[in-house]
Amino acid sequence: MAATELDIGGARVKERDIGLVGLWHALTFGIYNWFWYYAINRELRDFGEARGDDELAKGNPALSLLAVTLGLLVIVPPFVSWWR
Repeated sequence: MAATELDIGGARVKERDIGLVGLWHALTFGIYNWFWYYAINRELRDFGEARGDDELAKGNPALSLLAVTLGLLVIVPPFVSWWR
């Protein structure tokens, strides 16, 4: 079962089933969590560009992912990324 794609204000976003996200997280030993985090941040950036929200549009999914993975060594960046 694939995720349903929605067109919201000119941006394409996927509606994901939380049960499947949890299943993939368990089956891949947590690796899917990082893919999911990157994908959500990319969709939010695209949504911001489509809606003219400069703050959301200037987000960088790769930097957000680095903040919650390698940034755990510094402790602060993951909280900043999750907050934004």
